[in-house]
Amino acid sequence: MLERIYRIISESNKPLTVKQIARKLNVKNIKRVRLAVKDLVLQGKVFEKKRGHYYSVEKAGLVVGEIERKPAGFAFLIVADGPDIFIPPNLVNGAVSGDVALVKPIRRTESGRIIGKVVGFVQRKVHFVGNYEDGYVIPDDRSLAERIKVLKKSIKKYGRRLENDVKVLFRLIRRGKKLRAEILEILGKKTDPDTDIKVVIRTHELPEEFPAPVLAEAEALSDEVILTRKRLDLRDRLIYTIDPITAKDFDDAISVEKTDTGYILGVHIADVGHYVKWDTALDREALKRGTSVYLLNSVIPMLPHRISSYLASLKPNVDRYAFSVFMEMDRDGKLLSYRFARSVIRSRGRLAYEDAQSILEGGDVITDVAEFSDDGARSAIKENLKVALELARKIRQQRMEKGSLDFDLPEAEFVFDEEGNVIDIYPKERYDAHRLIEDFMITANVAVATFFASKGLPTIYRIHERPRKEKISRFIRIASGILGTRISLPEDITPLEIARILEKVKGTRHEKLMTYLLLRSMARARYSIENRGHFGLALQNYLHFTSPIRRYPDLVVHRLLAAALRGRPKTSQEWMLRLDTIANHSTLREEKADSAQWDIWDLKKIDFISHHIGEEFEGIITGIIQEGVFVELVDNLVEGFIPISGLRVDSDGITALDLDGNRYRMGSRVIVKVLEASKDEKKVIFKPVKFLEGV
Repeated sequence: MLERIYRIISESNKPLTVKQIARKLNVKNIKRVRLAVKDLVLQGKVFEKKRGHYYSVEKAGLVVGEIERKPAGFAFLIVADGPDIFIPPNLVNGAVSGDVALVKPIRRTESGRIIGKVVGFVQRKVHFVGNYEDGYVIPDDRSLAERIKVLKKSIKKYGRRLENDVKVLFRLIRRGKKLRAEILEILGKKTDPDTDIKVVIRTHELPEEFPAPVLAEAEALSDEVILTRKRLDLRDRLIYTIDPITAKDFDDAISVEKTDTGYILGVHIADVGHYVKWDTALDREALKRGTSVYLLNSVIPMLPHRISSYLASLKPNVDRYAFSVFMEMDRDGKLLSYRFARSVIRSRGRLAYEDAQSILEGGDVITDVAEFSDDGARSAIKENLKVALELARKIRQQRMEKGSLDFDLPEAEFVFDEEGNVIDIYPKERYDAHRLIEDFMITANVAVATFFASKGLPTIYRIHERPRKEKISRFIRIASGILGTRISLPEDITPLEIARILEKVKGTRHEKLMTYLLLRSMARARYSIENRGHFGLALQNYLHFTSPIRRYPDLVVHRLLAAALRGRPKTSQEWMLRLDTIANHSTLREEKADSAQWDIWDLKKIDFISHHIGEEFEGIITGIIQEGVFVELVDNLVEGFIPISGLRVDSDGITALDLDGNRYRMGSRVIVKVLEASKDEKKVIFKPVKFLEGV
């Protein structure tokens, strides 16, 4: 019914009441129609133009997204399927970070930025996090206010537990222009390392506990694996998994066979669709969450642990349902053909990336998580890994020749003591074993996407659109300035031209910065029912198939593929509308998960560097603005800011001069002293001590 109602509203040239919609549907149950319309409002597809009258958001020329308000008063509307919209302070209309708002685009600047104004709200954010201090809350989100008075009933309710410098979750109460705070939960002392995780979870409103009906459905699922005629028996194949050392769920396994004409690559993915059916409580909760959220040593899973860590986890030496992709590759690693089968597998081994890398370098397993079904499997997997690496390198070479961009930026590895305090941070090493699995998963995703594209069947693609001309032009100007050489690109830019720029700086001191700047110039990858290709991977057809335990779009693709293989593909207009809603929702959930992950990284980095006040570190200048210079420390990836008054910056922000004649240049190295580190204000302040080569 939802899709039919949306079509009626979107085809109407004037706003409709619920009764008018019901008449067009020939439905007497007005309450059911009203609930469906309310659901469409929450999805951001329709809005109440005037009291009781509903109209299409798209027809009204409005855009729906989440507000990201800045302390200076301006805001951005984060849009799932398009560019972000800038909202000046006078057009924010009281919106705060986390509000889902309706914005009217009003003009586009010469640089291509869209300017808009807030004209309404789909949902208002009311729950926030802050510090309690003498009857007031100091919000973490400084765009709200400097401080907000706490209701007396909250102070009375929590009594002595409500002491200064505890982090609290509070409900924002708007009383005209006055703001008040009702405290809902004391999260803990802000110095307690466990409090950081709670702060991020509450700030981003991430769901922790699964509702009882969801858990009941998961518990009712049978753990018996039965081989039927509809499934391929692969239990005698050499299939194994390679995952992070801390992994609890294993949703992908590989098999590789060398043939006279090339290779047969098998990618075997946990058949989550066998357990999670459309429109069940499990399905609705998985859709709501959209993705698993990884917060350092903690995870908020998309599915209950009985499924993610047990029933659908491809553990060694146990039978598991899988969805297998078999790909025939030629001697050069080019994909020739593919076929799909729902299967039963029995993994012969579980390796951590460190184990696989050690074997590839001529050693043996080195972790205590490695597990094999028997000694024969151990020897066979060690030999097979060499063939796997041989194929993976050829696959990667094929992609690189087409212009696939390798954004190989180091992630931070955090080391904790027994109390959970960060005692060290260093750049995480990326092994050949990581790339091997990445290359195989990309190949499987391409095969599935190519199947849907060639058949003209609806699905959810993973797309990455061509960067906007003005952004890439600025990147070229900055890159030319940093490298000291003129770089020119054709009008119709391709991934191959950009890949050539990255190749020029590979192995140099500029490689990391150039990769970072290029990444900032790119559009975000997102989910879409339109196949627009993946610019970054230089691929025409791409989607996500390989992680259905932790990504909802992958689970949807599994179901759609299974239906297509049964000869009953989902092709109706109603399905297209449903998939479009899922794609947009999944993009927003992914962005929220990413934001939460970045926040916990930032908090832990600030916490770490706060114990090194007064110490000196080497850093790289990563950004220059009128107010000062951004620096990232080389050894621990902590980013901080050098505030500088009277800084004269060139038009592209490549170089700057301060009042003392010191010259700052993007990419140059500098020794800095740590002056200040505040988790509350999310800032680290540095002072320059010595300028190194490259300034």
